[in-house]
Amino acid sequence: MTSLTIFCSSKLTVNNTFYEPCKNLITLLNNDFKYVYGGGSDGLMGCINRICIKNGYHTTGVNCKRWKDEGDNKLNEVVYFDSIIDRQNELIRRGDGYIVLPGGVGTIYEALQCITLNDIKESNKPVFFLNVNKYFNSLFNMLDDGRIMGTIGKTNSEMNIIIRDNPIDLANEIKKYFKSN
Repeated sequence: MTSLTIFCSSKLTVNNTFYEPCKNLITLLNNDFKYVYGGGSDGLMGCINRICIKNGYHTTGVNCKRWKDEGDNKLNEVVYFDSIIDRQNELIRRGDGYIVLPGGVGTIYEALQCITLNDIKESNKPVFFLNVNKYFNSLFNMLDDGRIMGTIGKTNSEMNIIIRDNPIDLANEIKKYFKSN
C-alpha cells in the first residue's frame, strides 16, 4: 500500500481556517493509503492523528523522544529518534509521496528537502501542496523568482510539485497520480 508522509504544523495556535480543509483531504483519501506523520496530538498534526484513528486508517508516527505524546499510543506504529534530522530523514524515507499542509519552519524545511531530492534526481516522489487560503503563495513566488533570476532551472512539474487550493482537487490529483504510477 502506498505511504503518504504528511508535513504540517503541530502548533496549538494554528489558524482555525486550516483545520476543515485538512480534515477533508484525509477523509477524501480515506483508507487507500498508509499515513506517516510527525506524531503528536497538537495542531494540524493532532487533527490528522484524530481523523486517522477515528476512521481506522493505518498511521505511523515518527517523533523525537523528547516530544513523546500520549496520542502516539493510538497509532499503528511509532518510531522515536533522538535527533530532529534523523526524524525528518525517516519521514522522507518512508513516504512514497508527500503532502504538505500549512506549517512553520519545520514544515517548509521538510518540503524543501523533498523538492531538493527531486531537483537533483536522487528521487522523483510527488510533493503535494494543499495551498489553503494561499498559504504557500510566497514560497511558490520565490521559486518563480528563482527561475526568472536563473538560480532555479526546473519547473514545478519537473520537480514533481503538485499544488491545489482545495482538498477535493488535491485528493483527486493524489489518487490519479498513484493510480497511473
